[in-house]
Amino acid sequence: MLSRRAFLVSAAAASAATTSARAQPNADAALPTVLRIERRSIEVNGKPASVLGVRQPDGTFGIRTEVGKRFRVRLENRIEEPSLIHWHGLTPPWQQDGVPGVSGPPIPPGGSA
Repeated sequence: MLSRRAFLVSAAAASAATTSARAQPNADAALPTVLRIERRSIEVNGKPASVLGVRQPDGTFGIRTEVGKRFRVRLENRIEEPSLIHWHGLTPPWQQDGVPGVSGPPIPPGGSA
């Protein structure tokens, strides 16, 4: 017969084993990519225009990833005003969706998240 103590120890061990298995990083999850919110000038109809953009680590603008692959991002705010990215077309947890004041505060100038 299983004692109450042995049962509780077994239950705790089983719970810890399943919790640590869930806490392991997903093999699909990439290392964090640093994306920078920056202002730049482009030409529109022959006139300069100031626009905001997201710069990749290789210096190119935009966000590129593989379809179906998980990714992690550290976002650096390199503009003069608080900012955040809202992930249109993706379905992250609401806490990571990038809605200022709802999923978290905007990133201050010079800050990162």
